[in-house]
Amino acid sequence: MNSLDIAILSLVCMVVGVVISKIWIGASQVAAFQAAIAKAKQDVNNVGVNVRNNDRKANRRNQQMVAAQLDIHAENPKAIRRISTLLKDDSWE
Repeated sequence: MNSLDIAILSLVCMVVGVVISKIWIGASQVAAFQAAIAKAKQDVNNVGVNVRNNDRKANRRNQQMVAAQLDIHAENPKAIRRISTLLKDDSWE
């Protein structure tokens, strides 16, 4: 082997090493992106669950308030009609 063959061989080895390192870096970045996307999806799902739970709590609280209003004003048909109208129109003031 002469010096030209050694130079070409070392150049080829260096190029192969660079290509392998670029592939390795790309694969690790893809894995990191996939993990970040999976975490973001999980966070979005958790937020959705929390929103649904809060909506349920608010809805129950509103139903209890309406039931209490109806109990309080059971003797007053005008007040019951007003509450009924608000419930039908969904336009609380």
